[in-house]
Amino acid sequence: MATSLVYNIFMQKLVVKGINLDTDTFKARLCMLNSRCGESDGRDADTLTALDALTSDPDGTDVFNGTVGGVAYADVTLANPSIANDAGTDSDDILEWSGDNITFSTVDGGDRDIQGVLLYESGGGIPICYIKFPTPIATDASDLTIKWNSGASSGTILKLQQG
Repeated sequence: MATSLVYNIFMQKLVVKGINLDTDTFKARLCMLNSRCGESDGRDADTLTALDALTSDPDGTDVFNGTVGGVAYADVTLANPSIANDAGTDSDDILEWSGDNITFSTVDGGDRDIQGVLLYESGGGIPICYIKFPTPIATDASDLTIKWNSGASSGTILKLQQG
């Protein structure tokens, strides 16, 4: 699964050591079909938050509004985030950010299908990246697992390369 958008505010915070990809807490938020997720306008604003990345409407109407097992929907925490040099390259100018796959358990239906997932740093709500699914996913009270590129129990979420 390829990353669709990396937010400039994340890159700014990373450069000034405002985000630690090994130790900070990161969360995943489901995004509904036809939401503003993945749109590039305003993504470099210094005050952009995860909610701002989804919608211009402060009530968050573009966040998935279904339920998980009959309980109001909540974001899922990314387990075991880590950053390392890409061992598969001839140079050391590529870093890989990895983590465990995430599962939203028993996702009941919302009013629209799910088009992707937004990853963000939970301490400041800084959006990291948006990953758009190849096709929207209809919810049907089953588990929804986001598998990173390897398809195993964990994998590379994002690769960063020197310019």
